[in-house]
Amino acid sequence: MARSSVQKAAGKAVSPASKSTAFAAAHGWFKIYRGMGDLCQADFLQDPEKAVEVTAVFGRTNSISGTADVIANVHEFNVKFNTCQGTFDILGSNLAANLAPQVLPFAAILQSNPRQSLWHSLTNLPAAVPAVLWAMSDQALPRSFRMMQGFGSDTLRMTSDSGELRLVRFHWRPLLGRHFLLREEASQIADLDSEYLRRDLYDAIDRGHHPEWELGVQLVSDSLAEDVGTVKQGVSTVTPIGRMVLDRNPMVATQDMRQFTYSPLNVIPGIEPGADTVLPNSDPNSSSQADSYSRAAGFWNSLTLSERARIVLALKFELSNFASINTQRHYIDLLANVATPLAEQVANMLGVSGSTKASDRPAALRFIETAKAEPPVDVIASEGIRSRRIALLVSDGIDREILNELRIAMAEEGAIAKVLAPALEIVCKGDSIAVEADADIASSDSVLFDAVIVCDGDPPQIPAEQSDPLAQFVAHAHRHQKPIIAIGARGRAQLSAANIELDSEPAQGVWCAEKVDADFLLLARVLIATHRFWDRR
Repeated sequence: MARSSVQKAAGKAVSPASKSTAFAAAHGWFKIYRGMGDLCQADFLQDPEKAVEVTAVFGRTNSISGTADVIANVHEFNVKFNTCQGTFDILGSNLAANLAPQVLPFAAILQSNPRQSLWHSLTNLPAAVPAVLWAMSDQALPRSFRMMQGFGSDTLRMTSDSGELRLVRFHWRPLLGRHFLLREEASQIADLDSEYLRRDLYDAIDRGHHPEWELGVQLVSDSLAEDVGTVKQGVSTVTPIGRMVLDRNPMVATQDMRQFTYSPLNVIPGIEPGADTVLPNSDPNSSSQADSYSRAAGFWNSLTLSERARIVLALKFELSNFASINTQRHYIDLLANVATPLAEQVANMLGVSGSTKASDRPAALRFIETAKAEPPVDVIASEGIRSRRIALLVSDGIDREILNELRIAMAEEGAIAKVLAPALEIVCKGDSIAVEADADIASSDSVLFDAVIVCDGDPPQIPAEQSDPLAQFVAHAHRHQKPIIAIGARGRAQLSAANIELDSEPAQGVWCAEKVDADFLLLARVLIATHRFWDRR
């Protein structure tokens, strides 16, 4: 598909700054929730009424030149605070600090070609197992920079008003929620738009959908030891301290966003580098197999069951397509040292027989497997659907009233609703005035949208020449586990044409509604906010 078709289908205009091929930047402001003098004496953390100017830069880390930005990778998340005391930089990425020592060295390797040689090499690199699991996980595939979590890469020392010293790390939580692409989606989007994530950020800001993150601080210790760099009491939970809003794109088009330089030495009074800090049970210089397996097991235990299932599917795809049977067996042996169920599931999917018992990891370091709970529906729904891209599928005979109600409702929620149709002009039910579609569905792709709504009309059965492209679009969205809402008899017929079971429950993200009313809008909002339905078969 031509780039212009992609942009038209998603309703996007190219921002001048999107000419960058590696990084994306935006300007905005930051405010604290309350005075933080009990933690830090830095001036910008004292007055909750005073905003400080910030610049954030996002981009690929150690990426092969020309790689599309949606391909699985570590993405930088750097923020510059322009305070009255000077410049303060938080350097980070979408990679948690405890995994960074063993993921970053292998980030570029995981994109290398040929893949057959890569997997053969990885069987001899136990230290790369955490990197492989991370690269196969959702966390390597953010749906948007606006929906990406950020982890400060450095431990810093803060001095309070009373002179007390503490070691801390910073965390950024996206207020739009954490959402990810599927591996197949990312591959398809990469073919459509190599600058998808950058363009998404710039266009959202242009539309007034200003992305927001909550900044949290994590105490690494309750007090600083006399021997600087030794942590006494481990880490605490993350405490929210303020909010960042990015509301301006760069004014000048640039080829290199690295003009916004960042340095861990850019600190201000009250905040200092925590040089040579050693966290409990972690040694950044360690390359032992036991340490690698323990870190990988810790990451595995931090995931939900659905997140684990997608790692298993990704490993199955990679190993079945790019590894010999011997390589598959060897790599399964490595996985057994992380978690036996992980190795067993990959072995079963590949049809590989043999031992999946841990052999190299000492018993004292073997983790008891646990799983993180899926987030509750009410928490997901509270994130709303602001800036989500909704495809409204229409065809000749569309009910104009329903279409207008949907457009208004989506706009009020801050969503971006685009009308897709088999032709750019569609005849309405009982009306000679045509509706102009935003895009021809033949030049659109479901991977560019977050949810699908099939509109009602008359007659119930859409002509085959118009039904087929609509059915393919719906089936593709269903395959990628996105919410699909059908309205009326025509909507049900379209689900049937896409071979989607008509008795699907809303809990599976497929819902047939009879009309558009207040109850419809309430449930539709929850389904779209949920973003994916991982239990769907």
